[in-house]
Amino acid sequence: MDMGSQKMEIDTIAIAPNWVGDTVMAIPALETIRYHRKEKFAILAKENLAPIIPGKVYTKVELLKNLNIKEVFIFPLSFKSAILANKLKPKVTVGFKYDFRSILLTHPVEIPYTEKIHHSKLYFELLKARKIPVPEKIPDPQIHISNIYKKKAYKSLRAAKIDPETDKIIGIFPGASFGSSKRWGITNYARLINKLRKLLPTFKIIILTGLKDLNIAVDTYILTGKKAPVIGANLNLGELSAVIEKLTLYIGNDTGPSHIAAALGIKTITLFGPTSPKRFKPLGKNSFDFYKNIWCSPCYHKICPLIHKNCLRSITDDEIIEKALSILQAAS
Repeated sequence: MDMGSQKMEIDTIAIAPNWVGDTVMAIPALETIRYHRKEKFAILAKENLAPIIPGKVYTKVELLKNLNIKEVFIFPLSFKSAILANKLKPKVTVGFKYDFRSILLTHPVEIPYTEKIHHSKLYFELLKARKIPVPEKIPDPQIHISNIYKKKAYKSLRAAKIDPETDKIIGIFPGASFGSSKRWGITNYARLINKLRKLLPTFKIIILTGLKDLNIAVDTYILTGKKAPVIGANLNLGELSAVIEKLTLYIGNDTGPSHIAAALGIKTITLFGPTSPKRFKPLGKNSFDFYKNIWCSPCYHKICPLIHKNCLRSITDDEIIEKALSILQAAS
């Protein structure tokens, strides 16, 4: 919830990550800080991310400058975020050692680079620096969508002749703003959609998108024979999340909306290629993933340096369909 210009007693701030997926994975750590710092804790986040972050959220640093901020947790790795934290003149700044910014931190924290640590758990290293107790088992992130985002979301579904209350909906997200290396491919997704339509005629299938991925979504839509409507280009993140909340099943790349779907408890299938699910799998009891773990993966490149992109291309639509049918059958 964006606090806008509301004034209240705040002395601990967390600067939220800049990416959707990272923000969702940070929620357990943010909620743990909130539990220990109580009502004096707030989060500074980008305006587009505010709808998915629980608690007191500010989107303008100017609203915090006149407060007596004592402590700032810096979740992003950028040098800019450390400068931003120091504008608040806190006594304590906690952040990861990165980008030569340790000089700006009172509590620089080593990044435990390892494929065995999930990104959500990594954020708790910041809390340890301030001796905040860390739960033995890291909880899954949870997102609660405000009713203010649901009206426009449901209107978009109804415009596509889909009833958000009664229809069984499968959402496909073919985009990934990180880079082309994370995208399974529009041809693959179009083929998957058309096969699912034949196998599951009682389900409605939609192509989800944000504004940045609109061209990918539209190209996928055309390749399906214009059979699966595109939804999301005119929605903010809260409204898109309200659409995702109505899905029976979500299928997408390793990207932000996949983390939102899992955090909402939606049955989620995420396709991994250049990144590792050990570090970035969307967390949730209904989250499933495909990862082939070929010799060159994970590489974390935005564009496949070997051109072939076999890490994702080796995932077949038939095995995704088999998993999807198994998930839906188990839920029925």
